[in-house]
Amino acid sequence: MPDEGRNVDIARAMLESGDFWRPRLVGNLYLDKPPFHFWTLAAGMAVLGQNEWGVRVPHALLYLATAFLLGALATRLWDARTGRITTWVYALMLGPFAAGSVVTPDTPLALFLVAVFYGTWRACEDGDSRKNSLWWLLVGAAVGLAFLTKGPAVLMFGPSLFVFVLVRKRLLSTLAAPALWVGVVLALALGASWYVPICRALPGAREYLFDNQVAGRLVSAQYDRNPGLVGALRIYLPALAVGPLPWSLTWFRGFRPIGWHLSRASARLRPSALLTLAPTTLFLASWIALPALVLIAASSHLPLYFLPLLAPIALASARGVATWLPPGPLPRRHRLTVGLWCLFLVALRVVAAYMPSHRDTRASARWLAEQGVSPTETVLLIDTPLEGLSLYGFEHLVATTLRDKPYPLYTPLPTPQQAALKLAQAQRSVIAIVPRHKVSLAVRALKEGGLFCSIGQSASRTTALRCTPYPDEATATIQSLR
Repeated sequence: MPDEGRNVDIARAMLESGDFWRPRLVGNLYLDKPPFHFWTLAAGMAVLGQNEWGVRVPHALLYLATAFLLGALATRLWDARTGRITTWVYALMLGPFAAGSVVTPDTPLALFLVAVFYGTWRACEDGDSRKNSLWWLLVGAAVGLAFLTKGPAVLMFGPSLFVFVLVRKRLLSTLAAPALWVGVVLALALGASWYVPICRALPGAREYLFDNQVAGRLVSAQYDRNPGLVGALRIYLPALAVGPLPWSLTWFRGFRPIGWHLSRASARLRPSALLTLAPTTLFLASWIALPALVLIAASSHLPLYFLPLLAPIALASARGVATWLPPGPLPRRHRLTVGLWCLFLVALRVVAAYMPSHRDTRASARWLAEQGVSPTETVLLIDTPLEGLSLYGFEHLVATTLRDKPYPLYTPLPTPQQAALKLAQAQRSVIAIVPRHKVSLAVRALKEGGLFCSIGQSASRTTALRCTPYPDEATATIQSLR
């Protein structure tokens, strides 16, 4: 995924510069995401080194922590046996497993959202009111950290909690609890700890953040992430079909899924029918249904946006498995099935790691080294998401774009002409990496900026250009513009 290289480059820049508050992508300020996710990557690299282990181990730990916390929640919802099953169900579910192998903010976001729902259930359903204060503080801290991970996206889960508390007739007592408001203050303090300083320090940051993380995701199609209902169905239907595997194959074996309970309630055509739902059914139904409506209605749709909904789906699936799985040791045929599935997941991860891709920065770094490119040389990226090359020693990266309507970053990417002009003036030789179908456009643009380029080898969908400044770059630029 292109986001992996960007996230790694940002985290590495934080670690090298010591500036953990202003994310920078190839040297440019980057405000698309708040910094908590980058902090986790930087921490991993600080402990394990600036390598793939340092990048991926933190995500693996967050993914496992989500599985164990979800198991603890299932223990509270039902019993300890269902809790143990839930941990395995989530850990072996295809969607979370795949997401845990990808360096994006979605895995830590899923962990914090599970913590939010765990704390809410404990605060609302536990009989010991003295402990409720701790649970509301947990909810507040988890909301704040989720906000620091992926911004306002966490707010779409608020209606789920509101509906659950309202239907359970505990809204007034909940609102009267001082601990709730302490949790709210904690959430606001954590969430604002990055947004407020950034908005005050950087001109235009407030407007950009609102457009990028609120309006641009909900109502605007300018970010071109599968907008509209058709885009939502094209992204989320496959996510629903594939993400819960293999447990979705067991949904209709020996138990009645949540949809059955909801259909019974809706068939009575009375709002009060919701009161007949079991607390656990209401809890899971609100967790799934309301955020799903927001995801569908929003203008941006990507498969990993669906990841937080796989947690309640795992809970429902585990409860179903617990109803038909006999107690005691796992039967031999089930052990064999689980073992084969584990082997499939490992094989899938190995194939994904070594499958050729034009977005594979490890393969691209090896390809550049085979061509004799030194890590000290300047690498010009033209519409190529290989910012992760910095992890492999290529520290002098310059990102540019030829697009008429480039992705709206806080710091807009320069054109190849603009970057070439600065590099030519500095008499720097350059290795440019460009998509194969844009080679002629890139050569012409770089020539206009004062760089003469010869076409080198191609790999997958990209081509390398070796570029050197003209003897008199200013004259060459003027002549080329004529």
